[in-house]
Amino acid sequence: MSSPFSGWRSSRMGDQIRATGSPVGGRLSTSGDAGLKIELEGSRGDFALALQGRLQDKIDSDLLALERAYHGAMTRVVEAGKGRLRADIVAGGFHQAIALSKTWRATVYPKGKNSLEVAGWFYTKAGLIIDAFESGVTIKVTNGSKFLAVPLPPAKAIIRRLRRGKMMGSRDSGPGRDVRGRFTKDDSYVEQVGAALGTELVPIISKNGQTGVLVAANDVTLTRTGKEAKNQQRAATPIFALTKTATLRRRIKGRQILNEIANNFPADFVHALAGELSAENRDSA
Repeated sequence: MSSPFSGWRSSRMGDQIRATGSPVGGRLSTSGDAGLKIELEGSRGDFALALQGRLQDKIDSDLLALERAYHGAMTRVVEAGKGRLRADIVAGGFHQAIALSKTWRATVYPKGKNSLEVAGWFYTKAGLIIDAFESGVTIKVTNGSKFLAVPLPPAKAIIRRLRRGKMMGSRDSGPGRDVRGRFTKDDSYVEQVGAALGTELVPIISKNGQTGVLVAANDVTLTRTGKEAKNQQRAATPIFALTKTATLRRRIKGRQILNEIANNFPADFVHALAGELSAENRDSA
């Protein structure tokens, strides 16, 4: 007789019941004293797995695969976003831009554990710098100071050398350094450069009192690299520019990129998820 269940056929042989194949294209039939035998064409369908007692294993396996895929997809999106943020810093043209760009970090949660409830977090260890060069802030003299000291090429070169020495862990104590060869935290760049030159820096102020420069007290002439020039007959080299206010040029996008990452997240995550899932698991996502 015809089966009321589309997709499988069965008959009985003694007391043995077995299932093979998939629940597609079968029929129910009986054959006299032969009894009833259940037979499925294929063995991967959910109905077949349920009859074999393996459906829960399949569900657990699919869940683990989905959790791995979700975590992997979030990692892809987060790493791509971090790459955009770091590239933005490098494009800003900062000195040691690569090092500054690496202050952008990103983390996927939960850490070290696959889950369907994943989250990504972007953060930076140089938030003050990022905000300043993103908005192009204007810096004004405060706390009783008369001027802002802006490093000119000789000072920039000297500061770079001092930073490089600090990064290399130099213990060569020199002027203005402690016994470990490091400047104290409270030393300003003006003090550090003066100590490196072995002299104080003195101001030359314009007649209107709004601008000026700092030069070495011994009137030394320097090259752009901060080294003493061969011709010392010229006027002392300006080392810092003095000004009442300074406006930072906008050089990075920062928060704009974060907003773009957030707005594009749904589409980016789905695309990344498709790359993480096997064809078998995509319908389960």
